[in-house]
Amino acid sequence: MKKIVFLFSLLFLAEVLFSYSGAFSFLRDGVGGREIAMGGANTAGAEGVNATYWNPAGITRMETYLFQIGGMYSIETQDRFYNFLSFIMNSEDIGYLGFNILGYGITDIEILDEGGNKKGEESNIQLISGITYANSFMYKIRSVSYTHLRAH
Repeated sequence: MKKIVFLFSLLFLAEVLFSYSGAFSFLRDGVGGREIAMGGANTAGAEGVNATYWNPAGITRMETYLFQIGGMYSIETQDRFYNFLSFIMNSEDIGYLGFNILGYGITDIEILDEGGNKKGEESNIQLISGITYANSFMYKIRSVSYTHLRAH
């Protein structure tokens, strides 16, 4: 019993320490106006292009559309930006296929030398790209999603 309590305590501690810090911590912000306004509580109800971020199985709710393209562009304080672009298509033969790219970055970072003189400017950009496949078989949804993280 002590081992189980210790294991759960360790897992909880790891979650608290690493969930909101480090690279790609911006992922907790979410995408889409409706989903962000709901505080991220739309995971089960995600549909359309934003479903590639929240719940890949939601792209099967595309209904009669052949394809959808959507995006979000957000300029934040202190030269930060947060962008999302997604494309999903419906094929009766193979199912639903989605692609997305999400970028977060800071521009115009001043580089100073030891004397405080400006040497130039740099930018820091973190990109995430994803491929999603989903299909519904007899009202049961199956989905596969792959996400690639990369920092520049």
